[in-house]
Amino acid sequence: MNKSLEILNSVDVSFFYCCTIWKNEINLQGHSTKEVLDYCKTIGIENFTFNNGHLTAKKDNINITLTY
Repeated sequence: MNKSLEILNSVDVSFFYCCTIWKNEINLQGHSTKEVLDYCKTIGIENFTFNNGHLTAKKDNINITLTY
């Protein structure tokens, strides 16, 4: 859990409407906007895939889901 909290300290959660912290991972959900996608690039998450009507990406222990 401490590792997840350390990772979360470097993420601006105001870009997301839901933040779930698990023992070994962080799940973030937000709206798919240019601003949010640009922010994701700044934290090193760029390879989104379109899956079931939304965009998903994962890097290390961070999972991001963006909806339309």
